[in-house]
Amino acid sequence: MLDHLLAFHFIRPAWLFALPLVGIALWALNRVQRQGDQWTSLINPALLPHLLDGKQRASSRNHTPWLLVPLVLGVLALAGPAWQKLPQPLERNGSALVILWDLSPSVLAQDTKPSRLERGRLKIIDLLKARKDGQTALIAYSGQAHVVAPLTEDIETIINLLPSLSPMHLPTVGSNPEMALQHAQKLLEASGINRGDILFLTDGIDPTAFDSLNQTLSKRNNYLTVWGIGTDIGSPIPLPQGGFVKDKGNLVQAKLNSGELRQWANQQQGYFLAVQNTDADIKTLSQRFNRTNTSLTQTNRQFDQWFEAGQYLCLALLPLCLVLFRRGWLLMLVLALPLSPTPSQAQPSAHLTPPPATAQAAPAETQPRSLPCANSGRMLGTQGTNRAPSSYKAASRKQPPPRSTAPPGALPPNTKAKTSRPQHKAFSR
Repeated sequence: MLDHLLAFHFIRPAWLFALPLVGIALWALNRVQRQGDQWTSLINPALLPHLLDGKQRASSRNHTPWLLVPLVLGVLALAGPAWQKLPQPLERNGSALVILWDLSPSVLAQDTKPSRLERGRLKIIDLLKARKDGQTALIAYSGQAHVVAPLTEDIETIINLLPSLSPMHLPTVGSNPEMALQHAQKLLEASGINRGDILFLTDGIDPTAFDSLNQTLSKRNNYLTVWGIGTDIGSPIPLPQGGFVKDKGNLVQAKLNSGELRQWANQQQGYFLAVQNTDADIKTLSQRFNRTNTSLTQTNRQFDQWFEAGQYLCLALLPLCLVLFRRGWLLMLVLALPLSPTPSQAQPSAHLTPPPATAQAAPAETQPRSLPCANSGRMLGTQGTNRAPSSYKAASRKQPPPRSTAPPGALPPNTKAKTSRPQHKAFSR
């Protein structure tokens, strides 16, 4: 359980940036819903419940918070929560190569520059780097054979071990290819490989050892390749303390026994080639060892392929989505998310709006009033005048009619009264 918690992560963490957008969208949806009811801005709240039916009052309830849970779960599902790796079945190349490197004192000869030892080390490195896949083992032999590296796919480890190998570091002096071949057969048998490649990198094999080698090869049907190093002319073998190796006072000349090696390889249906100054031999061996018809084996390995648990969050969304299957909810959610809220203008209803006035009403006539006359000493009756609108635009505006300056009880012009009233006449004091 603790391992799962430590390994918990999101495969697509960029989707988590959508969580703030969910909050903004819900806020916008809530605001649109509250501003959608235009009656609330026109009608007195005390009268609104009596004018609207029960369905509209029920629809005015705010259900926006119920959208928070499904939206958050949807974003988390898109982010891809994961905490467990998946085993991946892979097809691995079942080929195997065992290199038998001859480290007898004759490899110190310098007919191949800088020496057979150095050239053989460089050639092995080039061959390992050119090898595409498969397992490789290295066996070094002189008087005895030693397994330097068992069958492995880590060629870098084998390359790092090569500089420490030389005839001076081996406990015995001589050449024992029979023991090296037996170790190679055991490595291939222990790995479960039916048929592998055995590569001899040597400058010669004693003819008396061929019979023993043939018997060992007959036990398993492996491919044989002989890689000869050196020249047919040969070169003296230098000693570490100076001088050269001698036999009964005669200088020993180490030569490449290419004829015998080629014949033995042909008898075993194998292949022989000599070390060359170019990479032509590396290309030839690479094509031989990287066969297309090599048996493939399936392996289950855990790589960075994680099991995504977002589908379980999607299952949890199904009961919550049932609430949204109400009239208008899904459509309102789809339309409101990409739109930013804008304040709405309340439009009154047609049956509640009074008819607009076509023209401004003219002011009523002023009633006659008495004016004092200084000369006659009696009151004179005068008629009031009507004032017309100042302009046509002012008269066509939808504005409430101005207050009349007539005294109380006076009627506007062109209006017939139900009961006739006598006009006030002027009278003398």
